Amino acid sequence: MARGVRNTVGLDFHPKTGELWFGDNQRDWLSEDMPNDEPNRVSQPGKQHFGFPYCHQGDFADPEFGWGKNCKDYTKPAALLGPHAALLAALAGCIRRRRAREPGR
Repeated sequence: MARGVRNTVGLDFHPKTGELWFGDNQRDWLSEDMPNDEPNRVSQPGKQHFGFPYCHQGDFADPEFGWGKNCKDYTKPAALLGPHAALLAALAGCIRRRRAREPGR
C-alpha cells in the first residue's frame, strides 16, 4: 500500500474519499527538535514512498541514510506536528469523534 513509513499509528480511512490516513512517529536520536511527527495520506496506493529511512518530515535528509537521496523524490506529509508529538493520541481522538457522528451509532 505504501513504502517509506516508520512506526505507523492511528490508521483510518477518510469517510468520503476512502483514502488511508496514518501517522508516522519519526526517527529518534537525531535532535530534540527534529524531525517532526507527521500525518500522511495515501492517495495513490502502491505508488507512494514517504521517505523513511532516507528523508524525514518531507525536507530533512537523514544524516546516516540520506546520502545521495533528494527529499523532493518522496511524498510530502500532510502536515508537520512537532517532534515527539504523541500523534497516536491526536489521531485516536479524531477517529473517535468521526465514528460518533456515523449513522447508527
